[in-house]
Amino acid sequence: MAWEFDILYWISNNLHGVDFINRVVHFFTIFGESSIVWFASAIVLLFIKKYRRLGITIILAMILIAGFNNYIFKPLVARPRPFLENEGAGLVSFVETIFHPVFVVGGKEVWGVPDSYSFMSGHSVSGLLAGTIFFLYDKKKFWPFLVLGILMGLSRLFLLVHYPTDILAGFAFGAIMGTGVHFLSAWIGKNFYAPESKNINKVNNQIG
Repeated sequence: MAWEFDILYWISNNLHGVDFINRVVHFFTIFGESSIVWFASAIVLLFIKKYRRLGITIILAMILIAGFNNYIFKPLVARPRPFLENEGAGLVSFVETIFHPVFVVGGKEVWGVPDSYSFMSGHSVSGLLAGTIFFLYDKKKFWPFLVLGILMGLSRLFLLVHYPTDILAGFAFGAIMGTGVHFLSAWIGKNFYAPESKNINKVNNQIG
């Protein structure tokens, strides 16, 4: 779509003037690769009894929903990255310059130039999926995770590796799925765990 390339070229011509900022955004976006930041946060929560269910919910959501997008949906749609399209030829030099591989394993570059398909943005899906679940669980404490999820998605647009519609669709899908997962998790917690806790308390009160 021509308007999407207009946006990407505007970003390229107006927002990439400071190389330090470009590098910082690239470093930031690495934490969204393979949902690293979300899995790490969830694993920490597993050790906090109050938030254990939240941690389990995040992990399962990342595996099932974000995994569905990355390994099933994206290959089915098979939309090429914008910098690989003929119209986006002018974007290639920036992407290749900024995406130096973090390290090399068995001769394969890790976290180098993105080589998967474009639609939907994995960073956007996982960011809004996890961010929404965190936010709905406790809006006052966990709103920064929602902001982080949005920034993760926008970083991919800044780095020219996704079309704007990849980001927008990822945000919408992630937010919808995150809302559904939150209410499902709350329902399971209320109907399968809460009654058990009430029974234990009832027994303890009878003994006391």
